[in-house]
Amino acid sequence: MKQSQLKMVLAAMIIALIATMAVAAPAEKPHTTTTSVAKHHSTSKPHHTKSAHHTTTTPHHAKPKKTTTKAHKLKKPTTKAHKPKKTTTKAHKATATTTSTVPPTTSATSKPTTSPKPKPGKYGQTGTIVDQNDFCIFLPPTVGGDIAANEDRAIAFCTKANMPGAPGAKVLPKGFIKSAHFTRNSAAGWVQITGRINRSKYSLSPKDGGGQYDARAPVGASFTGYNAFVQLTEPDSEIYCIRACTTKADCPVNKSTHGCVGVLGGDYSRKIIAIGRNFSEHAKELGNAVPKSPFFFLKPPSSFISNGQAIEVPVGCEVHHEVELGVVIGKGGRDISAKDAHHHIAGYTLALDMTARNLQEQAKKSGLPWSAAKGYDTFTPVGEFIEKEAIQDTNDVDLSLKIDGVTKQNGNTRDMIFKVPTLIEYVSTIMKLQEGDVILTGTPAGVGRVLPGENVTCELASKGKIISQLRFPVVNRPNKA
Repeated sequence: MKQSQLKMVLAAMIIALIATMAVAAPAEKPHTTTTSVAKHHSTSKPHHTKSAHHTTTTPHHAKPKKTTTKAHKLKKPTTKAHKPKKTTTKAHKATATTTSTVPPTTSATSKPTTSPKPKPGKYGQTGTIVDQNDFCIFLPPTVGGDIAANEDRAIAFCTKANMPGAPGAKVLPKGFIKSAHFTRNSAAGWVQITGRINRSKYSLSPKDGGGQYDARAPVGASFTGYNAFVQLTEPDSEIYCIRACTTKADCPVNKSTHGCVGVLGGDYSRKIIAIGRNFSEHAKELGNAVPKSPFFFLKPPSSFISNGQAIEVPVGCEVHHEVELGVVIGKGGRDISAKDAHHHIAGYTLALDMTARNLQEQAKKSGLPWSAAKGYDTFTPVGEFIEKEAIQDTNDVDLSLKIDGVTKQNGNTRDMIFKVPTLIEYVSTIMKLQEGDVILTGTPAGVGRVLPGENVTCELASKGKIISQLRFPVVNRPNKA
């Protein structure tokens, strides 16, 4: 073999060897950018979570931002000698990294560590409300669970086992429900339970500000016979409220940062503080001196009734009507200054302070308290909660009352002797105001007697706009069974 031919053979062998090595070499790994999970981690807080101070709202199932990483394209290695077969190495496209619960070093394709959302109907997600004794409430599935964090996993717990209309529901721990006040609005088609809980019976944290459950979450949750519901549970305040509605509009689901007292009016077993003789004309019509400083008396929470329920006239009592503006306390405190009073108001309500006038007169003559005259069951009818923003000026609120269509009271809060900030300041120097307390601010002139068979209607308006209208039938108090 000639030397030139030998050189050509050796060159061909070298080129073939190089081509073989190129094919066998491992492909270069694509460079991907790892997004920090901690930075964008979504806690998936429930919608309308109420903080301890009722000030924050977290979007319902907030979606994390999607971060896409692009792999660098690798160059194709090529060899020209004898044109060996082209070898191309394609980089795998990096998958989009999303904010999940996996650690930052874990592949985004790993399975999430959070438990899956329950399927509708799987975990006893149907409740019922019959009355104050037979009803259900949604709670975290495990003892001590955080209310807000278990929005998608809460299940129904009922006051009794095997309750009709609540298949699969568990039984509430004994003593968890401290009070339950039932309201039915037959005309609107809703039922409601409000009251207090003992958080320790389910090991709920006193630092848990609570949250809202409704027909959107827990998944598939409902109350038998109703199209919508709203429930707020506040372990820190130890209060709860539930309303099941035929019409969705009657179940307010976008107000939970106000807390129970700001969403559903009702009895939370707090104080009813009633201001006496705060309209000079009313004081005069009963032959009383106009006070030089505020004074008040207390009414029991058991006297609350809601719109549409009956006012009962006890045997031997001459019952009078007194229409009033009620101030609902949203933030507790003591020694509150008048200039800071508005920060403690959650909202308002239209209310009646029913009075057994003959018993009151006897008590006044004897120098005794008015508790009996003011404290009968049904003697504090109240309306729906009125948002704070709906009444811009508490010194210009129209209050009126009719009996069977005939006007009996028609006044305006501009005639109040002591204004709302002064009342809050005065009361809080004597006793601590608490969330859910109601201050009845006094009644204008025109009070008078109500009789069984009559219908009492009252109205609250601000700046010419009617905000609340109530109706209460009057009946005889039932005899003891």
